[in-house]
Amino acid sequence: MTDVTSLTWDELDDMDENVTEEDLKAAETMGRVSAGKYFCKCVGSEPKQQDFNNYSCIAANLRWEIQKVLELNGIPVQGDEGETWEGRSIFDDVNMAPTGQFANMEKPGMKKRRVLIAKRTGLIGSSSDKITKKMWQKDIIGKKAIISYIQEPSWVDEKTQITKPGKRKVAFDGYESADGMNVTDQTPSIDDI
Repeated sequence: MTDVTSLTWDELDDMDENVTEEDLKAAETMGRVSAGKYFCKCVGSEPKQQDFNNYSCIAANLRWEIQKVLELNGIPVQGDEGETWEGRSIFDDVNMAPTGQFANMEKPGMKKRRVLIAKRTGLIGSSSDKITKKMWQKDIIGKKAIISYIQEPSWVDEKTQITKPGKRKVAFDGYESADGMNVTDQTPSIDDI
């Protein structure tokens, strides 16, 4: 067992610390991003192996940088209220079409989500088109979208009977087109889209 030494503040040397604006902003960005709607720009895309119960596929792990906060927990943001979230990242996996032995095992919802995201981010148009690897690798970078980030409901673990918090994630259909939107000092209105 270790000895615990009692200290008093008077016994200690000065412990002054300079704190900059950047330090304050960095401290505010700790923790998880709140549920809300965010005007975002895609700043990264990495391939990732996705293994499901019945099949495997590659996913594009997209990193979206928050440019402007539109809503927090369903309430429109006013003024600089959402500023602490700006510059933070939201990640989302978009599952690619499975190939090889798994080619016909994809659930219809996964394809619908992929096509919806490709359309709403401007990777494809409104008519027949082809989705390519290059679109998810390079073309998605710099694209802008309004991302709906949700809090899933809590749930009870069957084994332990302990209530667990739900995950925060991009909603299944959580992308809206941001074509023509510019980030300014004024919060963009979702109705203007």
